[in-house]
This record gives sequence, C-alpha cells and structure tokens, in this order.
Amino acid sequence: MSCSHSYNLTFINKLFRIMLSIILIFGILGALTACGGKGSNYGLDKKHPVEVSIWYSCGSKRAAAFEKMIKIFNDGEGKERGIIISGRYFETEKSLEETIESEKDNLPNMIAASSCINAFYDKDISYVNIDDIVAKNTKDNIYEEFISAGMIDKQWRLFPVVKDTQVMAVNLSMWQPFMKEEEHHLYELNLWENCNSVGEDYYLYTRGTSLLCIGSEPIYILAGSHQLGTDLINIEGTNTVFRVDGNAIRRIWDNYYSAFVKGSLFKKNKRSIEDLLEGNVAAATINSSEVSELGDVTATEGDASIAGLYEILTYPQFKDCDAVCPADDTGVAITDKNETENFASMLFLEWLTNDDNNLFFACLSGALPVNKNISNKERLSVLIESGRINMTDLERQTMEELIEFMNNSSLYVPVMSPRYVELKKYLNGSISYRAAFDRKSADDMIYIGSDREDVLDGYINDDNYAVFIDEFKEGLPKP
Repeated sequence: MSCSHSYNLTFINKLFRIMLSIILIFGILGALTACGGKGSNYGLDKKHPVEVSIWYSCGSKRAAAFEKMIKIFNDGEGKERGIIISGRYFETEKSLEETIESEKDNLPNMIAASSCINAFYDKDISYVNIDDIVAKNTKDNIYEEFISAGMIDKQWRLFPVVKDTQVMAVNLSMWQPFMKEEEHHLYELNLWENCNSVGEDYYLYTRGTSLLCIGSEPIYILAGSHQLGTDLINIEGTNTVFRVDGNAIRRIWDNYYSAFVKGSLFKKNKRSIEDLLEGNVAAATINSSEVSELGDVTATEGDASIAGLYEILTYPQFKDCDAVCPADDTGVAITDKNETENFASMLFLEWLTNDDNNLFFACLSGALPVNKNISNKERLSVLIESGRINMTDLERQTMEELIEFMNNSSLYVPVMSPRYVELKKYLNGSISYRAAFDRKSADDMIYIGSDREDVLDGYINDDNYAVFIDEFKEGLPKP
C-alpha cells in the first residue's frame, strides 16, 4: 500500500509539473503576442509578401515625406518581414472622403488624415482598436496627449506618426526698421497681449500695415481656451460637451477682434503664409511644415535688413499662463481587414515611430516627432551630422526651437469627436468675419476725419463683447 501511495504521489507531481510548464509556455506566447506579435508572424512570409495600402491626405511636405518613408520601408524592413506598402496621396481631404464613400467595398488598410474627416466616425467602416495590436514599448514611447487625442468610444482609433504645430515667422526686412526706431524686440512677440499692443504701434508707425496674420483661427481659440483653463470641447463619458468660460473668451476676443479692428492683425488670403510672402503683414503664425516655403536663409535680430530673411519664433502664449504647444489633429486609422494585414499595418506604423525613424520622418515633414525618446536637440544634432537628411538653416533652427518648446510646454491636441468636426468649421471665422467688417467700417470713419480713439471705443467695449459672447454660444453646434 505504501509503495502504491508513493507511486501515485510521484505521478501526480509529474503531472502537475507538466501542466505548469504548459501554462507557462502559453503565458509567454500570449505575452509575446500582446507585445506587437513579436512571437508570431501572423502569416507573414518574406518569400510571399503581403501588400497593404495607405491613403493619405496632408500638406505637400508631409506627403513627400510619406512617399520617402514608404520606399525606405519597402526596401528594408518590409522586405525582411514580407510586407509591401502601397501609398495613394490625396491633395484635399474632400477628395479623400469622396473616394472613401465611393469605394467602401475596396478601402485601404490605413487611412491617414485629420480627425475632421467624417469617415473616421462612419459606423459602416470597421476600424481596428490599436490598443489590441500595438507593441507595449511603442505605446510607452508615444506622448500620452497624442494617444488620448486619438481615442473615441474608449478605443484607440487614430495612431499618431508626426504632428504639425504652429510657429510665428517674422519678415526681418519689415520688422527691423520699426524695431530700431521704436525700440521693440522680437521676444515681445512671445505673448498675444504684446502682439496686440506692439501691433498697434507697428500699424501707426507704418501708416496702415498690420503686424500679424493668425493662420488658424480654430487653433487660436481652442489652444487659447485650453491654456486659459477651460477647454472649449470636452469628452465626458460618451458625450461631447462644449464649455464657454466668459473670462477666457474675453481675453481671446480682446487679442483677436480688438487687435484686428485696431490694425494689429490682418488677413486676406486663405493661407497666412501667403499674406506674409506678399508683404501684407510683417509676421504670421503658420504651420511648421510651411517653413520650407520661406527659403533657405535665417538670421538673428541684429543682422542688417535684407529682403527674404525670416526669423522663426515659437507660437505666442497668453500672459501669466503655463506654456502650451498646439499640435495638429492628424493620425492614421487601420481598417479591419484580417489578422495578417492588420498586423502588417501596425508594424509599418510602429516602424515610422521607432527611435531610429521618427525624428527623421518629423524633419522630413517639418513636424513634431511623437516618440518621447528622440525628442531632444542631441538626437537632432546626431541625425543632421550623420548626413541622413539635408535641412536648410531655417528648417534646422525651426526644429531646434520646436523640440525645446515641446519639452518645456504642455501639448494640446483637440479631442476626437464628430462634434469636433462641426466645431472646427464653426470656429473658422467666428471672430474674424465680424472683425474684418468692423475694421473696414472703422477705417472708413477715421478716413473721413473722425477721431481714431473715439471710433475704436465704439467697437472695443463691454457691450460689443456681450453681444459677441451671446452670439458665439448660440452658434455652437447643437447635439
């Protein structure tokens, strides 16, 4: 009996060890799969490569960067993993949306655009929850603000690859004579309040030329509301909620509407960089990717006035507030095809954002990197010195400024929501249309001899703001 009992115990112990080993093996395989499928190729075979497609709509500079990155991937990592990426560029998001609508039965594996396209909210299109397939280390390396901005219905839909931001470009040939005679300095333009007051001085000094053109009215209002303490658009549970803080909007109104009516601000063209290049203004807030359109020469404030020299400053801030770096609302969504193609798409996006490639991609695009590990000047210097990328002095100066700025600021990206699509359209012109109309009326009155201060007081006052804020609230998109 004792021998039989001992034998049974030995058998049970062996069986227990075998079962424990099996559990551990499956646990390891599961962990590997959760880390981006590193323990499984999901059907990928370099001898029989799978083709995955991406449709993208963005500025021309990022489009060229996408094209280059796709080629590099296909010639290297893609060849080793058995993946071929095919890209299709759309000049406008409207044309992208029209194609998506007409080809719903033949959609690409990936769609890259801003969160303002309706296709990202289309219930008839099935998207991958990126959290289900992304490698943990990839997610850990990306700025949390960029991840949060790509979430909808508690799922990660838009994966960030690079992010445009806003900068201020100053035409030194227009600025320096004013600077020397009126004793103003470029650093003053770091605050919206100073842009307003210095801009009025510039308008009077030049007898009618405005200092500044603000490129994106929605970004100015949204980032400003965030910086001043009350986000205009918020996600609360499954609801999108608009919150209007009267004090915050007053500061936003004062430094846009009031500045416009007084002559500090001006806008004629759809793109602010065109107003800058045409000499309509001495400075403009522009997309960081547009800096390359200014030429290849930079200068310091003390240099002689030479036509074509520009200085790049960081985006202005509101006084006595923590600095905020606004980033664009773009990302890449993966349409749900099959396990192999979904995994291949994710591998491509992870490759775009890894330590070796993301800063390179950002420099090619004139945009912010999304990988925290490489967002520093040291990595930028190493990249440039390697000869892997050619940058003009102005582009390099801009990237150095942006990397330092994003590391010393909080990042702001609007939330992803169908109501954000409507809100962004509404904000574009919500202040400027009335400001431009009233500016013309004020100028006409001053031209025929009315006192300038009296005329301006008739527009820039509490009663006029009260009318604006009521109309602003009423005009916000309804649920």
